[in-house]
Amino acid sequence: MSNFTDFIGGSGGGGTGRKYVDLIILDRSTTWSPRQDCKAVVTVIGGGGSGARSVSGNARTSGGGAGGLAQSDIIDLSSSTTYTATIGSGGSWSFSSGNTGGNSSFSGSGITTLIGNGGTGGFQVTNSASLSAGTGGTASGGLYNYTGGNGGAHTGVAVYASSGGGAVNVTGTAYSGGTQTGLDRSSTGGAGSAQSGSSTTSFNSATRGGKGTFDSIIDFYYLIPQDFANKTRVDGGDFTLYNNGIGYGSFMPPSLSFQGGDGITGYTATGTAGSNQRGQGGGLFAGGGSISYSGTVSQNHSFKGGEGGLCGGGGGGCSLNGGSSNSTSGAGGDGVVFIAVTEYL
Repeated sequence: MSNFTDFIGGSGGGGTGRKYVDLIILDRSTTWSPRQDCKAVVTVIGGGGSGARSVSGNARTSGGGAGGLAQSDIIDLSSSTTYTATIGSGGSWSFSSGNTGGNSSFSGSGITTLIGNGGTGGFQVTNSASLSAGTGGTASGGLYNYTGGNGGAHTGVAVYASSGGGAVNVTGTAYSGGTQTGLDRSSTGGAGSAQSGSSTTSFNSATRGGKGTFDSIIDFYYLIPQDFANKTRVDGGDFTLYNNGIGYGSFMPPSLSFQGGDGITGYTATGTAGSNQRGQGGGLFAGGGSISYSGTVSQNHSFKGGEGGLCGGGGGGCSLNGGSSNSTSGAGGDGVVFIAVTEYL
């Protein structure tokens, strides 16, 4: 799994459109002190839950929930204080029900502890029973405390059906993975920061991830690189529909787009599938797309749900006809702590 700093680096400076003078990004658990006394806004996000996998007939799986988000008001941080940042890992990929993401926190003398809890993992079922999705993590201690979006709900019984992961709540609305409406051999998209993933609309269908946005109650000018300061909204990934064939999709996440990953599905009446098929990973904060396939799957095939985006996105589900040790659900995205310094004292 990529590190958040691989995408945007470990710190930022001032500039037009930015309201901070320094940006510290902690993507591993550590202790930290500012180089001098300062005022800052701290944002804490828990790890996303992973999706579920099933390899049995009548299989259905759901996506994982996103991590919770807590953001402080402008607070005083002292250079003489050692603060503790705990970064929750995303729930690891799974061969069955998904795994819960780890809790993130930021604490120290003189401040209220900020906590972003991890999202729970998705679920799998191989009969006509109801199926729940992974739920978003809660949050506490902040000026804003937002519960993450859920994985995609299942409202009907279907075979080889899967749903996408939820997105971190950065707008005041918790967006979920796409709804699975009871259609065989179908997969839904992951949620973006501005929209839930698309729901299933037909048999043998793959659906679009939700849109991303930089317009939010949480002030992204504290969080995003300068190059993105003027962007407001971006579309989800390419919509694809596959009938009696394999959908290859995109293997690269939409990275900085904040958009959800596309779902992917394939079906063949006879024959076998190709290898390395997977749902699309989510962008930052966003949910991964799911995958479903009802053709023959052998040990050398690799089918995977899309990974949740870095900064707490939920992973996508994976539903297959048979399986291998190479085929898994999508992992959840790791949590993060942002420290946006607004003023050095």
